Amino acid sequence: MIGWGKEKLMKGEHSACARRKNFFGEDLMVVNIGIKSFYQELKDQEMKVCHVDWKPPADGDLKVAALLDKLA
Repeated sequence: MIGWGKEKLMKGEHSACARRKNFFGEDLMVVNIGIKSFYQELKDQEMKVCHVDWKPPADGDLKVAALLDKLA
């Protein structure tokens, strides 16, 4: 990270959460949809985050999805 001394990083003075708060002026809440590893990465950075376990209909198989649409 250019311009930040290692000492400041170790103290947490320039943490990702502090930078986001300074930029937006308030805490953010992230809604992660699908890929759980994205959720975990944000959680590890102490972000406010919730995870929605979602997958595309028919696991992305367009033919099966079209058949399911006909049933609905």
